[in-house]
Amino acid sequence: MTTEDTKASVCLVQSFDLKTSRGVVGYLKTSKNKTDWTNKCDQIKKANGGDYPSFWFKDVIESRIPESLGLSSKLEVISITVEEIQKLQKGFPAGTKCVGCHSTGVSLSHSKKGRPVCSSCLQMDYAEFL
Repeated sequence: MTTEDTKASVCLVQSFDLKTSRGVVGYLKTSKNKTDWTNKCDQIKKANGGDYPSFWFKDVIESRIPESLGLSSKLEVISITVEEIQKLQKGFPAGTKCVGCHSTGVSLSHSKKGRPVCSSCLQMDYAEFL
């Protein structure tokens, strides 16, 4: 990105409120290509404390804004069971064992690979389990 592009980008960001749905959608619709889209997404996350705003999925992804600009959001409908949802969330089903020490009845977190792991094993950072 050239200095001119950077200046233009800063001016454009300042003309949109990146904390509101209207501002974010308007800002994204000015994207010229995938790189520009990605840079704008980074600016939006920066303006919102490092994460996408709460309305992101509904107002940007579900509204198919990426597709309207010729980009892909890779949104696909999937079938998922309640048990799979529980695994994706913080809680694991009762009786789930830690992949490290095989303890049950302990508070489990997700390892880097999404596996159930207790805090002791997580702190030890066993590469073969995580």
